[in-house]
Amino acid sequence: MRSMHRVLVLALMILALTPGFAFNTGNDLVNDIFVSPRVDSWPGQPQPTPTPPTPPTYPGNPNYPGNPNYPGNPGYPGNGGYESPDKLFEDGRNAYYQGNYSYSINLLRRFLERYPYEYRAPEATFIVAEAYLNSTDYGNALRYYRLVSSKYSYFHQAERATYYIGFCLVKLYDYRSAINEFRNFISRYPFSEFVDDAWYVTGMTYERLNDKASAISAYQKVVYEFPGSNFFAEAKQRLTALQSGNTTPGYPDYNPPQPIPVPPSNPSYPGQLSDYELYNRAHSQYISGNFNNAVTYFDELLKRFPGSQYADDAAFWKSRIRYEQKSYLQAIRLFEDFIRFYPNSEYAIEATFVLAHSQKEHGRINVANSQYLRQAANNFAWFQQKYPTNEYAAEALFQAGECYEILGDEFTADNYFRQAMTVYPHTAAAIKAKEKLAKTW
Repeated sequence: MRSMHRVLVLALMILALTPGFAFNTGNDLVNDIFVSPRVDSWPGQPQPTPTPPTPPTYPGNPNYPGNPNYPGNPGYPGNGGYESPDKLFEDGRNAYYQGNYSYSINLLRRFLERYPYEYRAPEATFIVAEAYLNSTDYGNALRYYRLVSSKYSYFHQAERATYYIGFCLVKLYDYRSAINEFRNFISRYPFSEFVDDAWYVTGMTYERLNDKASAISAYQKVVYEFPGSNFFAEAKQRLTALQSGNTTPGYPDYNPPQPIPVPPSNPSYPGQLSDYELYNRAHSQYISGNFNNAVTYFDELLKRFPGSQYADDAAFWKSRIRYEQKSYLQAIRLFEDFIRFYPNSEYAIEATFVLAHSQKEHGRINVANSQYLRQAANNFAWFQQKYPTNEYAAEALFQAGECYEILGDEFTADNYFRQAMTVYPHTAAAIKAKEKLAKTW
């Protein structure tokens, strides 16, 4: 009997050492807990996982977001035509410094369209503005300088961009708007190296409007407050001429040719502002921090000129202002309208992301608003699915997790946090997600 036991034990040992046969030591369970497979797309991922997000829908909108021409859909590595953000940005910047402005604009605009939240977006926007300025395309330069000044006010070139808003308006012969912008610039950057320049050009602009008293006042600012200015001699010369009764405007560089070019605009009735003027005044008020006044001008533009080329810009910034004022419910309604009416706008991607943030912030106010948290989570998840290579895609997954965390659904929240860590392992969102899972956040 004892020999039979030895035979059985020996047989079991041989089986245990045979390839393909092993006792379960628990390694498979450990792997299931600590090793998450890389997830490259929402469809078909193993459960348990969050339910694949569905695109937000709005009544009467056949285009959003199923429109195949929806802007900003990035290329993917390995697909034809893919260009990395590094390549687009570096090639565009190098083209600018080589004086190839049109090629630089083409590359950097493509960069901004595909990667609007990339950390180099402010610099790319500024270079595009400078390239347009050097190409004497003052209308487009004005547009991109405005973006730098308002959207990227923290950027170190925002000061220069704000000054050149007024400069471009002078070149476009919109003198009154230029004066407003220069005054806004001086108020916003009182110690800027461009302040003396701004006062001097303001004086010349008043001369173009035959406003002698205001021109004298502007030139006096340069002469009395900036004696070391490069414009001191010219300002003093114009001041002396105007005070002696010479009302002939100087410096023909600013004389408009005949006929005077008219800025792109819809026609307005006598005594009323055009859409172009409303657009400029609205942005001037926004930059100055007068948010409600800015909304008033944007509203008037949308009411009187619904087909204007500035309409989507007005609708977006009106929505963004309400978000910045923490009027989240109003911002939600405005962003939803914006996405419905302007699905192909260059602001559509940003509008989707800020809409989700507005829903999250409104949803966390009280339990009664919890449905907004679910909408926010769905929009964040959809954003990541639609724009997986976008700079904010990782953050969108993290935000979706936080929405479910606030709702008390830790299981779904943790799944989103794991998604952020797995798909975007080297991002700030992944670090935050790791802290959330470790309960150290």
